[in-house]
Amino acid sequence: MKVFLCGGGAGEQTVEANKRLNEVIDHTKPCLYIPLAMEAEMYDSCYQWITGELAKVQLPYIEMVRSGAELAEKNFSDYSVVFIGGGNTYKLLKELKECGAFEKLRTYLEQGGVAFGGSAGAIIFGEDLESCALDDSNEVGLTDTAGMDVLQGVSLLCHFTSREKEKDARNKEYLLEISKHRRVLALPEEVTLFVNDETVEVIGERPYYAFENGRMFKQNGLSTVIFDFDYTLGDTTNGIVLSAQYALEQMGEEERTYEEIKKTIGLSLSETYKALTGNMEEARAERFFDLFKEKADEVMVDSATLYPGVKEMIVSLREQGYRLGIVTTKFAYRVRNIMKKFDAEDLFDVVIGVGDVTKVKPDPEGLLLAVEQLGVKKEEVLYVGDSFVDAKAAEVAEIKFVGVLTGNTTREEFLKYPCAWVEDEVTALCEKYLEAKK
Repeated sequence: MKVFLCGGGAGEQTVEANKRLNEVIDHTKPCLYIPLAMEAEMYDSCYQWITGELAKVQLPYIEMVRSGAELAEKNFSDYSVVFIGGGNTYKLLKELKECGAFEKLRTYLEQGGVAFGGSAGAIIFGEDLESCALDDSNEVGLTDTAGMDVLQGVSLLCHFTSREKEKDARNKEYLLEISKHRRVLALPEEVTLFVNDETVEVIGERPYYAFENGRMFKQNGLSTVIFDFDYTLGDTTNGIVLSAQYALEQMGEEERTYEEIKKTIGLSLSETYKALTGNMEEARAERFFDLFKEKADEVMVDSATLYPGVKEMIVSLREQGYRLGIVTTKFAYRVRNIMKKFDAEDLFDVVIGVGDVTKVKPDPEGLLLAVEQLGVKKEEVLYVGDSFVDAKAAEVAEIKFVGVLTGNTTREEFLKYPCAWVEDEVTALCEKYLEAKK
């Protein structure tokens, strides 16, 4: 089975998709063009359009049908590709089912055939037409709205984010609602999904969106942002200092100042102890860890703050469809409790803390675990942190990184690592980078 699901574009928007089509077809056979989603009086102009659209695809000729009855007489195996154009999706699916072509097309694909669907022609290959009910009117009275379901339980919508903002906003709200019972992929005009048997290849660089369980998830390009917590999203300096001072006192160590302890934030607790005392004994470091945790359980959440604008930024990113995570040297439960304090506990899809890994940053284990749990590819991920240990972890994990200057690491230190860039604070970064990547 080879099916191209095009978001509804044409011309320059589909150049790469047409190139890929040209690579997989039999060049000795013609194309069968089905314009039945359009009204009959438009078929001549449809034929002019398709000949221009496929001008660089190596075909002996393009044959167009003008009715379901004519289509019923065709043997699909005589063609290199069946191209199904856009228009009214309900009209198209009704005509295909009533003339028997729908099942013939299914058999053709199961036997290795090639189909290219654009807009309505793509949507019929989804699970159901409910996804396009806001765009198309069912004036033909179609009752069986089930599609070909080539993506196994996923419905489709085309032209998403390619039209006026008001229409996209209405479609987004509609898809969020129906996604509580139906999975949907919403494609812009510049994106084509190539379903090649068991694999799906994305053609085009613009983001497309998955709607599932009342959420919108950005796909393609940068889809995921993972943050460090301390000095990136918020400040727990007072709680850290109190906890460290308590642990040192209980162990009979020399007292350390606020500023001395502050400079260690971002290190693991073991490394913090060694930096503050010069003692390399692992047993002593473990004792420091236990005492620090004991005091932190009392003071850390109450003393924590979020930086101005952080919660609003996170809400905005979720609304744009980004998957979000935190990878921190704190315990995950502590970060969740801090976020709960600010009514933000449900804004992150994953939180990885010191208790979830065997090695903490700068080891990349936590970052890679977050990527695995989020179910994304590393190239889709941006990691944001305030420390050189964050930069090092991102470098080893081969994940894009941006440093923020709200911690103890300087711009010059960050630039030793392959950062995307460095910003003064996290909200400035998101305004300049993430908003521009919608």
